[in-house]
Amino acid sequence: MQNIYGSGVGILPNKEKYKSIEKVFNRRSSKQIVELIEKIRNDNFGQLSIYTDFDNGSYNFYVAGDDFNLDAFLQKESLTNNTACLLMKNDDISKARGFDELLSVLKKFPRFSAINYENVTNEFLQKNLQHMGWFLREILTFVDLIQKSNDDNSTVKEIVQFVTPTKSTLTFGEMKQFISSLRKIDLSTLTIDKCINAIANVQGRISGKNILKEIFSIGDTAENILLNIKNRSYDYFYHSQDSGESKREVTVIDEFFRLDVSQFIKWYEYIFDDLKHEEISYYTLHGSKGLEFDNVVVVLQDKFAKKNDYCRYFFKNYNVSTVGDNRFQEIRNLLYVACSRAKINLYVIYISDTDVDLSENIENIFGKINYL
Repeated sequence: MQNIYGSGVGILPNKEKYKSIEKVFNRRSSKQIVELIEKIRNDNFGQLSIYTDFDNGSYNFYVAGDDFNLDAFLQKESLTNNTACLLMKNDDISKARGFDELLSVLKKFPRFSAINYENVTNEFLQKNLQHMGWFLREILTFVDLIQKSNDDNSTVKEIVQFVTPTKSTLTFGEMKQFISSLRKIDLSTLTIDKCINAIANVQGRISGKNILKEIFSIGDTAENILLNIKNRSYDYFYHSQDSGESKREVTVIDEFFRLDVSQFIKWYEYIFDDLKHEEISYYTLHGSKGLEFDNVVVVLQDKFAKKNDYCRYFFKNYNVSTVGDNRFQEIRNLLYVACSRAKINLYVIYISDTDVDLSENIENIFGKINYL
């Protein structure tokens, strides 16, 4: 039921050849959530909450129009503590977290467009830094320098990591002078290219130019730091293209470096979940697998995966024999994974115009429909 990716083990072939060990106890969720996900899977598996005293859960289903406002909903329901919002599209995540301009530019590059669009998830929204795209990982380290140098709570160790070659002989005074120089610039208010140039101009025992060379793996003899970083970005963003640079390609590279640093800081906060103090986190439905939260808000829509009836297809065919219907099983599994992230309270919002036939099946699963 948790097979939601195109690759991996998936469905076990020749299942009858194996001894089946049914683990019916759910160790995460309240009795109410477990009862709901049993309805979603609809195969009489008989899953039960392992707890006898976890009976305070709830789930609610809402139908909303295209003008649905997630922030307003969270405030109305007082969902400001240990709440995860699970959205279907990468665009929804970037908009909710405030780095939609950055994603918009990335999608203009061959590495993230057309058949390579999955790289948005695999390399850009990737929270496992080992799997993140190599140039994006360098940019993330660059933003980390900006954030750490601006944070009064940063330790010397957190700052000195960026000064690899000379750190064994540095004095505290030299480190303090370097941080003071960075803070005078107010890096977070600049564009990326101006920020790079500003750091490169910081001189002294700790050289901004040397730190940038270290972060972006640039040779010691390089003079024009920004140009070298742009060349590295070109190697990354146009990896599948011929080496000849067209006017359009250079223009998009420039557009990337003219983005505000604030866009990258928002992305950095998403990757490292620095908004924990707000207690609201955002994930795609696929990206939520394996996680758990007291409160989960799932926002469903039909325009997804090159379909105009993605979720509608599941609700329409619920209680119909779907043996061999891979499309139905794909949607069911995704909905199952998303809803089973909830420990106590689940709110499912379906952005759609529902008809009577659809409503009946939805109510068979979720009970009463609330209209927003």
